[in-house]
Amino acid sequence: MRSTFGSRFFEAIGSRSREFLGGVVGCVGLLHFAAWAAVGDGAGARAALEAGDPALAAAGVGGYVSAHPAYVLAFVAGVAVLLSARR
Repeated sequence: MRSTFGSRFFEAIGSRSREFLGGVVGCVGLLHFAAWAAVGDGAGARAALEAGDPALAAAGVGGYVSAHPAYVLAFVAGVAVLLSARR
């Protein structure tokens, strides 16, 4: 049976290291989104959500996803690594 690069990589580092790595990578994505919502272009989306207009807020979040796909991927990858370490 052939092993993939990912499986060899995860075997090389321990479970605790994977938990730490997943947590750090996921937090980077989450903190960038929080900063974007607080002071960046996301302030308008946050204001729309606070005003009760979820459609306008969703459009703003969609703009975030299209403008910053690497941070979305970092969050998803961090969660995936964290969950794989829990198995």
